[in-house]
Amino acid sequence: MTLCALCLAFAAQAQETSSKPMEDYNTLYVQYDAISLDELSLNGIGVGWNATGSISKSIPLFAEIGIRAQYAFGSENDVDYNMYSVAIPLSIGYHYQVSDNFALAPYAGLNVRYYLGGKADAGDYDFKLFDSDEADWKAFAFGWQIGVKGVFNKFSLGISYGTDFTEMVEDADKIGSLQITLGFKI
Repeated sequence: MTLCALCLAFAAQAQETSSKPMEDYNTLYVQYDAISLDELSLNGIGVGWNATGSISKSIPLFAEIGIRAQYAFGSENDVDYNMYSVAIPLSIGYHYQVSDNFALAPYAGLNVRYYLGGKADAGDYDFKLFDSDEADWKAFAFGWQIGVKGVFNKFSLGISYGTDFTEMVEDADKIGSLQITLGFKI
């Protein structure tokens, strides 16, 4: 009974604190990705833009859509990998206003990614990853992400994780990615 009363009190406080209408904003960001595909580990560096807008006037729900360009690189078994992609993430989240200057925003969503190119270099031999004559990696990917970001005045810092629904390489695990994002509201 006491636990229920505490939960109700917290919910009432959360509604009171977060009842201020959320303002719409755009974010420019840089992102680091730790990418895994079976035993292949890649590092990714990305830049992007998100537009964040309120869905409801009474509940601080938001929708976010954007575009991100990414360069991924890494080595495995003396083979160097380089890939370039463009992604369009779409998320829905809750904007919990902790104080006047700080908000927490958990979110979940989907993304579409297209690999513009990629290459594997094994010294004397290199090949294009997304060219069906040399390698049969799939250039189109569809996936999901879940994360949380802290929004402090004009800055945001977030962490998220996601995987693809589609396989990049036949009979391989789907790509998984842990992402850390630093953004600036414009």
